[in-house]
Amino acid sequence: MSAFCVSITVVIMQPAGMPQRDMSMGMSRHGEAVGIIGPSGTGKSTILKVMAGLLAPDKGDVIICGKKRHGLVSDEDIEGLHIGLSKCCIFYSLTVRENVGFLLYENSSLPEDRIGELVKETLAAV
Repeated sequence: MSAFCVSITVVIMQPAGMPQRDMSMGMSRHGEAVGIIGPSGTGKSTILKVMAGLLAPDKGDVIICGKKRHGLVSDEDIEGLHIGLSKCCIFYSLTVRENVGFLLYENSSLPEDRIGELVKETLAAV
């Protein structure tokens, strides 16, 4: 088992006509907050989406808490993962809690009370 809580090795996401991008990284402390910075178009949002299981990598390994992720995230893998992208959509007619939980409410089979708990945990972390 890896010493890292999150480990990514040689993840390749290559849109048509773009140069190949490889990267490796690890986060070792549980609850560690990490920022990924760089120029526009370098893959920051893409790597976060791969880590969160919203995109599947072209090749390579994504390991979360010792468990290799295969493809896209499933409901049981959601626990403890939080992602914040710079270009997000805010629905002004919804509450903060509804905005934070929007994707789970719309795309998950988790019960509403469990989604509410995850939203509360996420908001407590910021």
